[in-house]
Amino acid sequence: MVDSSVDMVVSSCVLNLSPDKPQVWREIDRVLKLGGRVAITNCG
Repeated sequence: MVDSSVDMVVSSCVLNLSPDKPQVWREIDRVLKLGGRVAITNCG
């Protein structure tokens, strides 16, 4: 995926399954456009 190419990242809490959460957040930051949004559903 190209840098700064998406407006929104949506996760159904699967982010919690990643063994390298900081890398996941870096990747989200890389692909989000300036002013982009992140939405994570309730994990409870």
